[in-house]
Amino acid sequence: MFNKDIENETQINQILNIIKIASLSFPAIAFLQYFSSFSYNNSIYFIKYGVLIISVLSVILLIYILWTLLQSKLGENYRFKKWVDPVVSLSIAFLSVMLTGSYQSNYKFLFLLVIIASSIECSMKAGIAVSGLSAATVLGIDLVCAPKTDINTYFESDIVLACVFLIISWTIGYYVNLRRNILKV
Repeated sequence: MFNKDIENETQINQILNIIKIASLSFPAIAFLQYFSSFSYNNSIYFIKYGVLIISVLSVILLIYILWTLLQSKLGENYRFKKWVDPVVSLSIAFLSVMLTGSYQSNYKFLFLLVIIASSIECSMKAGIAVSGLSAATVLGIDLVCAPKTDINTYFESDIVLACVFLIISWTIGYYVNLRRNILKV
């Protein structure tokens, strides 16, 4: 049974690593797509764009390495450790949304990666807390940054996204709790 527990933990860690890499890669793609949408018609732009791509990829690699090192250094301080990933990921998602159009951004889905990772790694409670914070952030961006009109269509659309955040966190958290209970038996 001990080997089965180690195997399950290894599989969960592999899934979490893929989610963490995606939570760094998707914002990089968002930045590159957003900033490449500005049309420049000279060769200097292509050189600058190449440097930008290499810089963004280097920053992603550096963040991932620092992220991994920080987790290994935290060791037994689990109470603090379990909130490092969500805080870092939420910050990256928030910056990505703000830098790619704020209320008009097509990258609000990036909060889903944070929610999924939190629900798997921490607990259902933590996943729901992160999803609530993500929902409040997305809706807050819509209320603060969108132009003042009678109907805020961005806010209306993002209410659905906020509900999806909560449903996904609860579903994944519930599944993870069931799986942990089954493995304890």
